[in-house]
Amino acid sequence: MLPTVSNYTMRYDYSSSTFQGQPALALTTTSTIAGVTSTGVTYTSPTTGAYLGSNAAAATTTTVTTFDPPDYQDRINNASYNIGQVATVAVKARVTGSGITSAFAAIGGGTALTMDYSFTVERKPNESLTVAAGTFANVCKLQVNVTINNVKLEGNNGSNPMFSSLFGTLSSAFAQPFNNTIWLTNKLPNVPKFYMTTAAASGGSSTQELTSYTLAPR
Repeated sequence: MLPTVSNYTMRYDYSSSTFQGQPALALTTTSTIAGVTSTGVTYTSPTTGAYLGSNAAAATTTTVTTFDPPDYQDRINNASYNIGQVATVAVKARVTGSGITSAFAAIGGGTALTMDYSFTVERKPNESLTVAAGTFANVCKLQVNVTINNVKLEGNNGSNPMFSSLFGTLSSAFAQPFNNTIWLTNKLPNVPKFYMTTAAASGGSSTQELTSYTLAPR
């Protein structure tokens, strides 16, 4: 998949594997941004598609994000979607690590950043979609809107005079809603197109589009 910025690419490679002693489908994601390449591996069940886990964080990782419930992505994926149906999933994210402690040192420190996410997913009528990789018939279209609220910084008592102004601005930036339109096809394991806009106040938008793919022999 390739967004509108030309110096950003992602490659997805699937292979048979195991995770904690059970059969798994391993997805290796390789991203290259401005010439810097990073790789991560996630594991799913080869029969149900349920998320099993991911590889350990790299030694250079400065933050770790955990989710409650941890299977929130599976809940989104496994919701029953009929045309016009809207499903809602709530999840709390908690970010910890040296990246958090160093980032908030100037305003009195912090041990964790927490945020509440609310996902609403609406199934739209199927479409025929043409992208750089080709034309895909009968593509599933989803409208996914994400709202973030209740942004809190743990380990900070708010006494630093810079806390209220700086963290208030930061939390407002985090709380910008994201409106996503996603086109899916059963011909490929990854989406052929993804369009995201942020709140009207910021006016940001981005598009990711599948440019090419190669299917492994079966």
